[in-house]
Amino acid sequence: MGNYAAELERTASPLARDTGLLNGCLTQAEYVLDDCVRALRTGEVHLDVTNLPRVDLMADKFVTHQLQPGDYLEASHVFVEVASVEVQRVLLDTACPADLREVATRTLVRGAARRTRFLAGFYDAASLDTIDEIRLLERRSLARDVHDGIGNGLTLALRLVDGALGRGGEPAELASRLRRARQVLLDTLSQAQEVICQLRRQDPALGIFEALRMFRDHAGCGTTAVDLRLSGDDWRVPDTSRKEIYLILCEALRNALAHAEAERVTVTVTVADTEVVAEVADDGCGFDLTPPGAGGYGLRSMSDRAALLGGTCRVFSEVGVGTRVRLGVPLRGE
Repeated sequence: MGNYAAELERTASPLARDTGLLNGCLTQAEYVLDDCVRALRTGEVHLDVTNLPRVDLMADKFVTHQLQPGDYLEASHVFVEVASVEVQRVLLDTACPADLREVATRTLVRGAARRTRFLAGFYDAASLDTIDEIRLLERRSLARDVHDGIGNGLTLALRLVDGALGRGGEPAELASRLRRARQVLLDTLSQAQEVICQLRRQDPALGIFEALRMFRDHAGCGTTAVDLRLSGDDWRVPDTSRKEIYLILCEALRNALAHAEAERVTVTVTVADTEVVAEVADDGCGFDLTPPGAGGYGLRSMSDRAALLGGTCRVFSEVGVGTRVRLGVPLRGE
């Protein structure tokens, strides 16, 4: 196990950076070696499936640390290389027959492969849980917007109109009340358009580029100029990735329009041969990224979505200068 751990560290495996993940890898390796011992005793490939469910603990950690099953696959390859050399050396030293050495090797390879497949299945389930959590929080946020913004605005406007109708009084006073009611309704209409825009962005039936254009046109940009610089063929992006990339960019653009007080926001998206690279940059007020939780749920959800696609989403901001959200997602076939 010492050689395996040392090799993971030497190859800069992300699993070696976390004690819990490293211990999990070593535990899975011990299970595979136990299978090899049993295979040598029986003369047949033997895989003990009773301890496979323990892999789900590692899958949860993978999602938490924004790692991918491919990281475990590489660690598994390292294990097979290291263990094969050690196992064959020990078996040769003990004059083990060639057929048993072959059984041990097959058990080693198949055991490592099975655990990798098992982890990938648990990872997919854990990832779906994360996506469901993100979407649930988004629905709750929309519900709050409807209740707190639109609902309260309509209630206030109704009271102003009822007051004007019920009290009578001077024409100037009635006109003042109606003007206030009108302004409240205009503000509420603006909030309703924002909610509609949020709903519209949930399911892009078009490609990323056209969907972004529609989002910009319905987002209520006010005095902020929004430039879209789009290149490549966005239809090369798989359906699931296309939707998540679109949602990340919409969230970044919405944040810029809502909070940056910017004169200009530039959205750049490039679909290359092997990846999608995008950036949402504004020249607004910027903010301090130092405090824990800076940026809140929106930035966290963008990072989570990118990680589930095997990509990264990073935020750079400087007070008084502006903010940049940079996204990179590898292209994979469906």
